[in-house]
Amino acid sequence: MGDSLTAVGGSTTSNASESKSDHKSLPRVLRDCHAELQSLSKKLETKNMRASRKEALVYALKQGEVNQTLDNLQMFQQQLVVALSIDQARLALEADDYQRRQDIYQRRQDIYKWLAAPDYESKHWNAAGEREGGTGSWFVRGESFLEWKHKPKSFLWLHGKAGAGKTILCSTIIREISDHSKSDPSIAVAFFYFDFRGKDIEPPSLLRALIKQLYLQSARAPAKTSDYLMKLFSDKENGQGSLSPEELKSTLKSIISTFENVYIILDALDECPDRHRFLGLIKEIHGWNFDTLHLLATSRDEKDIEKTLRDLVSHQVSMDEGLVDSDIRAYVSNRLKDDNKLSKYSAEKKETIENTLTWNVSMGCLSGGCATKTLYETYDRILLGIDENNRVYALKLLQWLAFSINPVSLRLAVEVLATDPDAVTGPLFDPERRFDDPWDILTLCSSLISVTTVPDDTLWYHAYLKDDQGKVAELRLAHFSVREYLVSESLRTHSKLSIYHCDEKLANTFIAKTCVAYLLQFNQHKISQDIRISNPLCSYAAYYWIRHTQPNNDDDAILHRLIICLLQPESAVYSNWLHLYNPDSWRKCAPIYYMSQAGLAIVSQDLLESGVDINVQGCKDPAFGRLLTGKTFFRARAL
Repeated sequence: MGDSLTAVGGSTTSNASESKSDHKSLPRVLRDCHAELQSLSKKLETKNMRASRKEALVYALKQGEVNQTLDNLQMFQQQLVVALSIDQARLALEADDYQRRQDIYQRRQDIYKWLAAPDYESKHWNAAGEREGGTGSWFVRGESFLEWKHKPKSFLWLHGKAGAGKTILCSTIIREISDHSKSDPSIAVAFFYFDFRGKDIEPPSLLRALIKQLYLQSARAPAKTSDYLMKLFSDKENGQGSLSPEELKSTLKSIISTFENVYIILDALDECPDRHRFLGLIKEIHGWNFDTLHLLATSRDEKDIEKTLRDLVSHQVSMDEGLVDSDIRAYVSNRLKDDNKLSKYSAEKKETIENTLTWNVSMGCLSGGCATKTLYETYDRILLGIDENNRVYALKLLQWLAFSINPVSLRLAVEVLATDPDAVTGPLFDPERRFDDPWDILTLCSSLISVTTVPDDTLWYHAYLKDDQGKVAELRLAHFSVREYLVSESLRTHSKLSIYHCDEKLANTFIAKTCVAYLLQFNQHKISQDIRISNPLCSYAAYYWIRHTQPNNDDDAILHRLIICLLQPESAVYSNWLHLYNPDSWRKCAPIYYMSQAGLAIVSQDLLESGVDINVQGCKDPAFGRLLTGKTFFRARAL
């Protein structure tokens, strides 16, 4: 009996340690059982330690006590069986619940990917990082902002000249509303920063960015918010089908309706790539007549924007009326405080400097054309200071920064400057022309360009652009006014600096030539992952050379020759281009197919005159029938 009790006790203690935290009823049963065994153990102890085990057992237990103890242990055994059954059932339910939550999480991740929203965060964090502490308070505490924040169906237009600080102020507004929404799940905020560099941004791209942000916030909102998009995802064969512009609008409209207040903030409308279409979309969104929707837009005060918004906005704030003086003063004051060289001055001297600089800067902001003229004169001096040996490099870099479809990383810029598409002799791309230190590129036209570090997943091809520290350094024109200067008439007619003038057609032609010339180096083996990493321009070149060529740009003789070299159907170069990016997604077709689809008339004509049969089967899979069908066929026939 002693051995049996010991075994029961050991089993019970083991179960207690394993299941202590698993279920509420189980620990109680185990504690009661353990207490019974401890009581039994004490009874087995004899007062006379020298007595025999048999005498001790007879002394300690009476028949009734033995029966009672056995009954108690049997009861505990039954209770343990029930408790363990309940515990196993609970664990099974928890496992099902965990799997359900995992499925929902994975479905949400699939939806994020399916939405394919453009990057909307990088510029926000850049602007927020440049914000000086305390600036922008004049606006977020002002009457116009507070009314906009609480008034139904409100629309605020914040406008000012280039360089007035609209983007920095926009980041302050977003932070203010975001902080407010964190404590109230019925409030949502979505934003987008337009950028003259984002030429591939179209109205559907804006809709996708807004939908994704609101959907991210739907995790803390009523379930119907996320249920709507999940159903739409399922209806589209789990993301196999894409959303049309009308479906995107309908989706955004439905998600907005699930929140009590939605704030949509759009910065730099004047930098939209297709301003007319975007203004039309904003007008349509405002026309949905949601009392819960609050729109805010920033831009320069340009006629087409003013004409569209004047009947929509409930509030207007001009930053050209001295309202930013407090921000200017805060910036100057902080610089005087933090700059070691200026800290030596007395408090009286610092006050004089602060007052003078604040007045001068604010007057510069208010003086309109005078300020622009002064700014352009500053840019003139920067270009005049470029070393003669670096002028070609500087021009190449400025053209890319002004007209590239996506931001230009530091590593990508190195490849651009090592490519010479106009070379008569020697290689078009020469690794020996790469800068030993990529950061030396910043010295080519300092003050006109800046560099910022972005997450390596902002764009799909960023994985190939990371530096030795695993970061992606992006080059940018220092300000929107730099681009305006580069395309300005004053630079085109400048007696000494007209070489730097960036004509849109010529710049796109140069970028296209650079892309195609870069691709022509891959004329042997199939491009591997390692090759893509060591040649970071190849992905951009493969995707966008057609976009930069454009239907009216393929008349350039050098570009035309380079394209024909690329389009040799049996060459490794052609196969590698399609490996990097196939315009038809997943089937290899003849060159005439792609050129006709792209509308490159001169190249297509040249291919047709070379004897290409437009009725041949150009795809590897004969099930696709004739090469040219539908619009593509009629384009080729029209040629």
